[in-house]
Amino acid sequence: MSSNRRCEILKQHLDQLYEEYNAVVGQLGYTLNAGDRERLKQQKAHLDNEIEEYEEELSLCKLGAAEAMAQQRHRHLESFIPRIDFTEVFDTLTHITNRIQAEQGGAALLMLQNAHSMGGQWCIQRMKQFLSERTGDFRHYEIGLASGDRLDPWTFMRRLGGYLDCAPPGVAEGSPLQLQDYARSLSQTLEGAVQYGSIVLLEIRTWDHLALPGVFLPWFVREFWTPLVQRLPVIIQKNPLVTVICVVVALTPVQMEAFDPAMQCCDEDFDPAKMLPLPLRCWKQAEIYDWILRYSGLGASAIGVAPAQIAAMAESVYLASENGKPSQAYQALLNAIEEYYDSH
Repeated sequence: MSSNRRCEILKQHLDQLYEEYNAVVGQLGYTLNAGDRERLKQQKAHLDNEIEEYEEELSLCKLGAAEAMAQQRHRHLESFIPRIDFTEVFDTLTHITNRIQAEQGGAALLMLQNAHSMGGQWCIQRMKQFLSERTGDFRHYEIGLASGDRLDPWTFMRRLGGYLDCAPPGVAEGSPLQLQDYARSLSQTLEGAVQYGSIVLLEIRTWDHLALPGVFLPWFVREFWTPLVQRLPVIIQKNPLVTVICVVVALTPVQMEAFDPAMQCCDEDFDPAKMLPLPLRCWKQAEIYDWILRYSGLGASAIGVAPAQIAAMAESVYLASENGKPSQAYQALLNAIEEYYDSH
């Protein structure tokens, strides 16, 4: 089959998927029954994934063979970036989830700070994979704020309400009592949505480092998180092994001293109602070297790059990225590998 004909067939499939997607979105707009809405949401998520796969395949079809191979290789390498580090984070997460499982369910409130520079997005990717492998009902509620957006209770709750089909009061900024009532409604809706073994990952991602310690987190812990944790024994009694994990992702550096010490805990003295900070650190040269060995494909017999050459590449990447700062090391690492493939 010619490349043009294949591209034409892929485009026809895509057009059909777009029509199905729009029909499902339209049905969601007027369907009130909770069971029907959940079925439509699952159908919409499935179509999202299918459309993404076809769009990627069509994009590759339109490229030349060399460009398509380079693009596929780049995506392949990117998919393994989360494997380069985060040992301490996942030691802690494994410890916590094992404890929760032993108790037939539970919760954890975690925090990553300076995540933009220190590779927080890859840590979250790996966290999603880690948690989704532990259940058949994994739910990721992502509350992501753009730079310049204000992080406040109403913004958070409206975004979460969109996931849970729990509309806010018909006001722009309600009274403290309305705020409290809406937080309670969201918690109750979340409680009613879970099933046996559900794992919910609530991700709150923000650039607003000033609002976190002074405004948002004190409210969040007091009015939303603590009441949810207190309800967990009842939730678990009805739905064993339910796990709710919230991770607050501060994209910029945050002074941990600005947080009330009474709101924080450590792994050794874990408290599900308190925030547990998780460390993000620079990538070690040895970790970069190991990652290139395992995932770059440079050791394949057809290429045969010697370990000494890979060690030199790892050193260059480490030094070019201010001693392994993840945001810089990522680009330097992929560039070094692509340059090698392009020149051989």
